[in-house]
Amino acid sequence: MIALMYLLGFLSYFLAVWAMYTPAIKNHEHYIIGSMIFGFCMSFSWPYIVKHTNDPNLLYTRGLIWDAMLVGCFTVLPLFFGVKLGLTAWIGVALVVLGLIIMKL
Repeated sequence: MIALMYLLGFLSYFLAVWAMYTPAIKNHEHYIIGSMIFGFCMSFSWPYIVKHTNDPNLLYTRGLIWDAMLVGCFTVLPLFFGVKLGLTAWIGVALVVLGLIIMKL
């Protein structure tokens, strides 16, 4: 079930990014409702994983996987939609990844 929650989280993040960077979806009248549904799925998945993980070391590892998935979806996926990152944005991405490494390892 944990793997299913990771999959639900990834699909929710992926669809949220896809909706944000697709003008036909973003300008649709149901965009807000869809975003709320994606947000619920994202908000439900991680607390479920936490509730069903009793080992603190395993929880730490699962947190690293979740954070990497989050950063990957919201940093890497927009590049496939034609987003061009400037120097400042790349420095920001590097600092986020470095922060994750420092905090989690």
